[in-house]
Amino acid sequence: MSYLGYMFKLKCRYPKEIKIVLLLFSFALPITAQLKQTNNAVFYSVSPYYGKFQVHTKSLYPYNGTNPWGVELELSQLLLSDKVREQFGTFVKWGVGVNYLNFDHSDLGFAISSIAYIEPFIDARGKWRFSIKAGAGMAYMSNPYDANTNPQNLTYSTNLAFPLYGGGSVYYFIN
Repeated sequence: MSYLGYMFKLKCRYPKEIKIVLLLFSFALPITAQLKQTNNAVFYSVSPYYGKFQVHTKSLYPYNGTNPWGVELELSQLLLSDKVREQFGTFVKWGVGVNYLNFDHSDLGFAISSIAYIEPFIDARGKWRFSIKAGAGMAYMSNPYDANTNPQNLTYSTNLAFPLYGGGSVYYFIN
């Protein structure tokens, strides 16, 4: 039995959603070795997410103890050409990500988002590399507040959201 077949037989808390995500990502990208030297290396990644809902007001107490989970599929490109380095003073990585996030509560539903980002490296020498990342995108939120059908959801009120992203990364290059 294949690994994917084994995963579909697992019993878990969210079997339908996990099966859909695994099926989508199992056929999404063929994995191949890098065949030629390039100045614009392309990266594919799949990242799982798991968290804990932090309650900071009484109105959010019904969500205490929920554990949102999700998965992200990312495509990025590291621009290594001399032209890019001369123009920006460093190497730059840019990319797009598609995310699925289950909020682990029926009032909140799930979100599907897509984010584009740019990531200039602060220090691109040696094996350790440091960068900052900034991006923006659009998200579909499945179960917004509605006075008649979903009065419990006080966290978001429209089906569309426009997330902003900021962060930092530390990389260690093996070769």
